[in-house]
Formats: sequence, C-alpha cells, structure tokens
Amino acid sequence: MKGLRADLVIFLPRREPSLEDAEDIVQKAFARFHRAGHELGQADGRPLLFAIAKNLLKDHWKQANRERARTLQLDADDTTAALENAPSEDPAADRRSIARQDLAGIAE
Repeated sequence: MKGLRADLVIFLPRREPSLEDAEDIVQKAFARFHRAGHELGQADGRPLLFAIAKNLLKDHWKQANRERARTLQLDADDTTAALENAPSEDPAADRRSIARQDLAGIAE
C-alpha cells in the first residue's frame, strides 16, 4: 500500500507541479477506490487506482482553470469600473463657471 501511494505521488507531480495538491489527489483517489468497493489485491486494482487519480487530476485542472477565468473576469470588471469612474478630461462645472466669469471680466 505504501509503495503504491509513493508511485501515485511520483506519477502525479509530473503532471501537477504542487506536491501538496498531488498528495490531496492521491488521498481522494484511495477514498474513491475503496468507497466503490474495490480491493488492491484485484488484478485491475493498480491500473484502476491510477485511472481514478488521473481523472481527479483532470478535475483539479478544470477547477483551477475556472478559478483563473473567474479571476480574470473580476480583473476585467475592475478595469472597466475604474475606466468608467475615471475623472473626465472635461473641466468640472465650477471651473467652467469661473472661466466664464474671467472671460466676461476681460470682455468688459
């Protein structure tokens, strides 16, 4: 069992850079394997466990991509809001009024 766990932990980091995430995926793979009623002594036990781990890794990637896309969308929304709330290049109303008064004083 320990040898199989070590093989899985070695197998996953080649595809997943984080050893911590690989450990989590291995633990979930063993849990799913046993919950489904499989035994490690079965002829197809090892390949099945690796297939479960590989599928969990794919799920992990999908989740990470969704989170990245959500973050990018939030960043884009922040940028749009910042642009909408940016100060206008047009002079403020009080500055226009002062400028008109100054012009009126010059014209007199």
